Amino acid sequence: IHYGNSGHSKYSNQAKQDANAATLDEVVIVKRAISKSSKLYKNTEWDLVDASEAKEIDYSSLKKKQLPKNLQTKSSKEIKKYVDAKRKERVGIQNKIQELNKKRKQYVA
Repeated sequence: IHYGNSGHSKYSNQAKQDANAATLDEVVIVKRAISKSSKLYKNTEWDLVDASEAKEIDYSSLKKKQLPKNLQTKSSKEIKKYVDAKRKERVGIQNKIQELNKKRKQYVA
């Protein structure tokens, strides 16, 4: 969930790089997903989910125009609830990717 002055451009760039990886060999996509699912991959400076894990966020101080369109009309409380839900969803996806990677490594070995 992008935020801040450069949030949208950073988010767009990441989406572009994901799309570029999708045009390459399958192993590139797999490695990118594994890398992005690791605990080392954080974007606290532009991603609200990552930022909220690293520090306390004052949702009332966020500039609405620097948020995704679906959050621009939401209250601070609604934004926090949305970020919390996305964090849980992301953790589930990351865990699934790590689990599948473990199985992939066992299969390849």
